[in-house]
Amino acid sequence: GGALLAFTMSFDEIIITYFLTGTWTTLPVFIYGMMRFGLSPQVFAISTVVLTFAMVLIVLMAKFTAVREEL
Repeated sequence: GGALLAFTMSFDEIIITYFLTGTWTTLPVFIYGMMRFGLSPQVFAISTVVLTFAMVLIVLMAKFTAVREEL
């Protein structure tokens, strides 16, 4: 649960991340850099993958949490 929350919050802190990034480029900074030059199909594809990944994690966590509560 904490990893999902941290992942979601990292998108909210894009400006701070942009200024503090070192040699590695994080995914939010990469997407922000791509969007500065206009929207491309790559931005939409990356956004779809990220959204799908987050939704799958949420569904799996809800399913496993519900199973534990029934026991």
